[in-house]
Amino acid sequence: AQTFAANALDLAGTMMHSKPQRYPAVVGETAEIEDELTSRRAGVFAALVTPALSGALTSQAKSLAQHEAAGVLVAATRARLAGTSLAESLVPEALSALPLDPFTAAQPLVTKRSEDGWVVYSVGPDGDDDGGPPALGVDQPEGNDDVGLRMAVPAASD
Repeated sequence: AQTFAANALDLAGTMMHSKPQRYPAVVGETAEIEDELTSRRAGVFAALVTPALSGALTSQAKSLAQHEAAGVLVAATRARLAGTSLAESLVPEALSALPLDPFTAAQPLVTKRSEDGWVVYSVGPDGDDDGGPPALGVDQPEGNDDVGLRMAVPAASD
């Protein structure tokens, strides 16, 4: 069996690769490491690093979701400036495919029209679609962990 340090290094390496594993797979690996630590007496280092590792994985996936959502909104803006209606599909005109949601194994990011524009988002760590992130200036509703971006678009230009 690998030591905690080796497992932590393997997991950190997974996070740094150009094609990282999706969040569910990495969370599963992290849970295995945490289980191993709780089944034996963990050292101080292990007890300090393990909770931070879980938080880092979640932060990484949230950042990736924001980045991917921004890419979709850039493509939508380019399409709109080129005269394409956003009501038409972005795929395949502006994008070859919607990016995958980092928090799911195989589902794309959610894209939809909102009251004031467009919203592109990930379902977040809990895997449930809570309707997207709130508009600017609105508090995050309890239980909503969706991660993404909104783009204001006047109704006449979509």
